[in-house]
Amino acid sequence: MSETIYEKLDRIEAHAELEPLPTSSLAYLQSVYRDTALPIGTRMRAAGMALPFEHPKLSVVAALKPNDGLAERLERAIARSLQNGSFAPRVIEGVAVEVPQGEPVRVPEPGIKRRV
Repeated sequence: MSETIYEKLDRIEAHAELEPLPTSSLAYLQSVYRDTALPIGTRMRAAGMALPFEHPKLSVVAALKPNDGLAERLERAIARSLQNGSFAPRVIEGVAVEVPQGEPVRVPEPGIKRRV
């Protein structure tokens, strides 16, 4: 590719006369990454820069009241769930075990145990 700078500028000007100039920065980036005469690195960079504007990320937005704490919101959510009948609070039953001081405590290995 032994094209001189003047030849390249002439080619760009001729190309610009055929197509109207892009009206926005996104349109400009799209015209750059669609131009097969440009190097692939330049086209990839333009495509990467245009990507967030062509395919926006999904995100969660929460609108909170200024003095509303997490506990109050949680209590209201539980109350709503109980009214609908879709939520039944579960209690984990357990037994407290006293371990004499000085004796080692045996902790079970984590994992899933299969019943045979």
